Amino acid sequence: TALFASYSYTNKKLKTNISVRQELSKKIFVPFTYSMGADYQFTKYLSLRANVSKIYRIPSFNDLYWSPGGNPNLLPESGYSKEAGLNIKLKSNDERIVFNTEATVFTRNVENWIIWLPEINYWSPKNIMNVHSYGMETNSTLTIKLNKAKISFSGLTNYVVSANQQTKTTNDASVGKQLIYVPMYSGQAKVCLE
Repeated sequence: TALFASYSYTNKKLKTNISVRQELSKKIFVPFTYSMGADYQFTKYLSLRANVSKIYRIPSFNDLYWSPGGNPNLLPESGYSKEAGLNIKLKSNDERIVFNTEATVFTRNVENWIIWLPEINYWSPKNIMNVHSYGMETNSTLTIKLNKAKISFSGLTNYVVSANQQTKTTNDASVGKQLIYVPMYSGQAKVCLE
């Protein structure tokens, strides 16, 4: 059971949003979570945005009970997330060419991060003590109208550093290194013709 409330305010240049959530799980109140964000339109070409949130995630049913591999002893994830970004939109005078690009930088600190790791015969989820994840995402699109046709080129890139900050055992060599199966660099490109 959860109680959720949200408030937003918008004018010509500014959009803001505040949301709060209180959840009841197994007759226990989980930690209160919130999210606050703002988007400001500096010019018709440029806008900036920022968001801060408190994270709390209860392990999923599969995390706890998947057979084989589920781990009923998992702890919930909790932490904080912050992000800031900009959006640039440029158009030709006749609007036949439109270029839109977004860039976002983020940082997250999460305690008890849940990650599925390979065991001898199957995968099983584990809690990692404290994960700091940060990076940058970009998303760009160029659209060109040619008579009745339209062609779009788009590209998405991600740079993500996710590393455990604390050790559970004396000989834990994973501290400070990129988490397994979390790519540091990723991206995709797409061309569409309509």
